[in-house]
Amino acid sequence: MLYKVFTLLLYLYIQDKTDDVQIGVKSTALKFGDETKLWLAGFASGVTGGLAVAGAMCHQPWLYFTGVGVVSAHLAHQVIAVVLYHGDSFNRNSLFCV
Repeated sequence: MLYKVFTLLLYLYIQDKTDDVQIGVKSTALKFGDETKLWLAGFASGVTGGLAVAGAMCHQPWLYFTGVGVVSAHLAHQVIAVVLYHGDSFNRNSLFCV
């Protein structure tokens, strides 16, 4: 669920923010404003933490946690690389390509 919120917030902030202002929609992208990267980092931390806790509770091997580390690095890259005030940020930074 947190990952879904994370990706939707990225999309909504970059692609729909200007439309939301024009038609008067009160979206999370507008609510978070300049603190969007902080919220994104929080959601990414929640995803990573949830995966790590689930893996520990299920006694997963080290390879699982290596995968969680890779996912964590990818989410961190998304938070750092995204340009929130530029509409084609997804295309320029290849945020969803692995």
